[in-house]
Amino acid sequence: RWDVCHFSALPKWLQDNDYLIHGHRPPLPSFRACALSVFRVHTETGNIWSHLLGSLAFATTGALFLWRHSLALPEQAVFGAFFFCVFLCFFTSTLYHTMHCHSEHVGKFFSRLDYCGIVSIVAGCFTPWIHFLFWCEPRTKLFYLLLGYLLCVVTINLTMWEKFGRPQFRLLRASIFTGLAISCSLLPGVHFVAVYGLYMAFVELAYGWLLGMSLVALVGVGLYALRVPERYFPGRCDILFHSHQFFHLAVIVGAYVHLRCLCVMALFRHQAGAECQP
Repeated sequence: RWDVCHFSALPKWLQDNDYLIHGHRPPLPSFRACALSVFRVHTETGNIWSHLLGSLAFATTGALFLWRHSLALPEQAVFGAFFFCVFLCFFTSTLYHTMHCHSEHVGKFFSRLDYCGIVSIVAGCFTPWIHFLFWCEPRTKLFYLLLGYLLCVVTINLTMWEKFGRPQFRLLRASIFTGLAISCSLLPGVHFVAVYGLYMAFVELAYGWLLGMSLVALVGVGLYALRVPERYFPGRCDILFHSHQFFHLAVIVGAYVHLRCLCVMALFRHQAGAECQP
């Protein structure tokens, strides 16, 4: 049996957000105790359940989507990659928030697993997007896919840095992951607009939905990096409505908005008259 504790009672390796004052889990050097803590109320409860339910929602949505739609193999592959990578991101996040209070060593392992999950959702989002964007340009498509995967590998290597997960590098982490997402979408996006124009980008290939997803994600990342609103209400957002929870919700909403974007793109590419010209 354990009780929640004050921020000042936590060991240094568990002290992450000093604006969350009460309701922290103490170190729980038992995987069983960590797992059972998901049914207790503490500062990580919202973080755990938001992405646990998110992972289940996307696993279910993905299974139903692929079952109900008769897709060609390439489209099955890219949509399957999207759903799997989103699920993986939410699931690794759930594991991290559940297990990181076990010990310093275990916490570092699961934090790196969480970072890999974040990279995976970026890869899962840009893969189908680039597939539909450069539908008739296989070489251009391959170039941007390989460039994106290379940037993902570089980012994963950066996350292996010993100090990467420390609280003082919160802004750096947010900047690196945001930079990865922007790099994997901005270059191909600008390329497409330069060649085909704004009308096709926004009216036919759902750039508006993409910008909406980007806005939601940026708001979530901004709240996380600046620790808003708990910065202005220390001790009053310990259990609910702190920045990390808003960040989780932003990622879930952004993923569903991106799915809508991909569906619009896929529909356009399969409409009569949208075939590639020889």
